[in-house]
Amino acid sequence: KVCLNHVVTKINYVDKANVVVTARDTANGNQDIDIRCDAVVVALPIGVLQSKSVEFDPPLPKQKKDAIHGLGSALMNKIVMVFENRFWGDDDDGLGGWTYASKTRGKFRMWIAPERNEPVLMCLLPPDYAKISEDLSDEELQSEALSVLQSCFPASRSIRVTHFYRSRWGKDPFSRGTWTYIPVGSHPDIIDALAEPIDGRLFFAGECTSRTDFSTVHGAFDSGKRAGEEMLALY
Repeated sequence: KVCLNHVVTKINYVDKANVVVTARDTANGNQDIDIRCDAVVVALPIGVLQSKSVEFDPPLPKQKKDAIHGLGSALMNKIVMVFENRFWGDDDDGLGGWTYASKTRGKFRMWIAPERNEPVLMCLLPPDYAKISEDLSDEELQSEALSVLQSCFPASRSIRVTHFYRSRWGKDPFSRGTWTYIPVGSHPDIIDALAEPIDGRLFFAGECTSRTDFSTVHGAFDSGKRAGEEMLALY
């Protein structure tokens, strides 16, 4: 059974017989419901684990908590702009593009034209400016992006933006960041500690639990297979 619009707030594994997951039903007056399980796969992003928005009872072991707070949660945002017409060259299509140097580190640094012959541009916003961008409205962010493009491509001044899309991964309560990294002073062994099951009832997945492929989609996918196999070996 898939429960949509249910936000997990607590995972109780005190009872050796089962695990109780408490979730807030946002579609029905934010009522709390308890879901009883034999075991649970915890696939929360590292930023969510660090925020402690999900309570564990009993608290996670020290080694697990040290691993969670020993890892870093990176932030990168993205904007996508659709124009009436193209104003850049064909050589910039596909994985091509250009970089922009700003006095503000990372501000609209990397532009990519992802679709050949389409009037679409995507810009990656690295950590420094990604955080700043999350406090800007759509209108403010679009205006700043246009000013950069117009300084590089004067022809763009007469071309209208038809659609504007953006991410706010840092402010997303279900992400609180984009991917995991290992900070200076930490060791990859803490990823193994985070991936370690607890009492054969709590299993951990997500790119933050993949020692070889953290920060990637395939790392997240493979970790889910690994956690599922660990569970199936016991149930």
